Formats: sequence, structure tokens, C-alpha cells
Amino acid sequence: MKLCEVINCPIAESDIKSIRRVAKMNPSSDRPRNIIATLHSEHNRDTIISAVRRFNKANKLCPLNSSHMGLAGEKYNIYTTPISWMQGSTRRGKTMD
Repeated sequence: MKLCEVINCPIAESDIKSIRRVAKMNPSSDRPRNIIATLHSEHNRDTIISAVRRFNKANKLCPLNSSHMGLAGEKYNIYTTPISWMQGSTRRGKTMD
């Protein structure tokens, strides 16, 4: 919700399906773990990604990072990437059901 406030893209809590952290690829890394947010609609996902791009374009010297979210400490860039899971389709000949 804080991300949407920062990028000026209002979204209701009911539009969020789930939010979770994923394990680090390298456990000894100092970087924080990634966070995956799943939304109920692709439209909301695309709206947020577009708003992040507009924010970064308007703030080229200081793109979206952890300090914008009010987190103390070292600044880490925040990236948004659409992830589409293939449900009911095949991948390498296997059904993903």
C-alpha cells in the first residue's frame, strides 16, 4: 500500500490477492529478500507498473528506492516486473495444472 501512495496510484486492499517474500538465491547476500505481490486483475498490475515507470522518469536522479518507502538504512532500488504464470498451458511438454 505504501508503494501505491509513493507512486500516486491508489489501489484498494481488496485488489491484492497475496503478498509474500521469497528465499534468497544466495543466503550470504546482504540484499533484502524479494517481495512478490499478486493482484486480482492484470489491469491493476499494469497500472502499477506504468505508475512506477512514470515515477522513475520524473525522478531520474533518484528512482524508486527504499528511502521513498520510509525505510531507514542503505538505499535499495525497487523494481517492478510483471510475472504471468501459465495455468492450464503446457511447458516443455508437461501440463501445468
